[in-house]
Amino acid sequence: MLSRVGFTGWLQRRIDERRAAAVVRFGDGEEAFLRVDRNDDRSIEFAGGKLAKQTGVRPSTKTVLEIQRSVVEAFDEADVLGILFQRQRVLSGGRLDGVGSKTGLTALYRDRLASGRRPTALARRRLGHDVFGVLPGLLGGRLVSVISCRDLAPVLERRWGLDGVAVYQVPSQYTTRDLDGPFEAAMHGVPIWPDAHDRVRDEITVREPGEVFLVGAGICGKDLCVHVRRQGGIALDMGSALDRVVGKVTRGPWREAFLLRAQGMSVAEIASSLEERYEKEFDREEISKLIAREQPRSTDDPFELPWTKSTVSSPR
Repeated sequence: MLSRVGFTGWLQRRIDERRAAAVVRFGDGEEAFLRVDRNDDRSIEFAGGKLAKQTGVRPSTKTVLEIQRSVVEAFDEADVLGILFQRQRVLSGGRLDGVGSKTGLTALYRDRLASGRRPTALARRRLGHDVFGVLPGLLGGRLVSVISCRDLAPVLERRWGLDGVAVYQVPSQYTTRDLDGPFEAAMHGVPIWPDAHDRVRDEITVREPGEVFLVGAGICGKDLCVHVRRQGGIALDMGSALDRVVGKVTRGPWREAFLLRAQGMSVAEIASSLEERYEKEFDREEISKLIAREQPRSTDDPFELPWTKSTVSSPR
């Protein structure tokens, strides 16, 4: 497994050498599609539910099977797989229990290896956030494209000093549309699959060897990373780290506090739910102040909150 430093070094070499690559992140939603069995209605329904959270629409069986093929393609052909891992545990005698996937994706990876998939590197699923601070330096003087629901070109050009950033827009995720502005809202009525996906796939153009594409397109965008690589570009699946560029918090406990409040939970109930999920203690007063705001503020790191008090040893 690549460490943060190891992954940063790997990415820098690829960019310096202008060598095509696809770095793709996989989580619970992608795993659901990887496990779809066309003869198992329950697996199809479960994957469809994951997609419905992103699109707001329950997909047909045909759509689930189409997206499954695209996700499997990305899983099999990615040069780096970003996966959520458990921490290593030290056993008696100082032995390490190894790194295991919370979601079972490492087991799926081993299965695909046995089926003929070429070996590749594994990295943390948060790899986009891991390299966030060094990306401006890595991308300096290079052409960069973005596949996202956000209009990132002005921010990347003004803050990161990039020129000529190209943006391929996809619809935003349904569950985060309360954070959208006019740019994102213009695509609220466009189905991401197949309409937006196929349009972006047809339009993608690698303008120079090794051009870097920053990708944040959800489950339906994983195969776009491989498509970029085939054209000679470097695709980096950034996920919610792209929201962070424009100051929008769409993941992590901070965002969840707002969603739980929208469901009618009290401050005490929100704190209890977050503590059980994240194994941290949360300050009730700070939660109360934050959820009184219209929407989450941006932070330097949306996964580490200013209102997190301490780590506890076990879930409550």
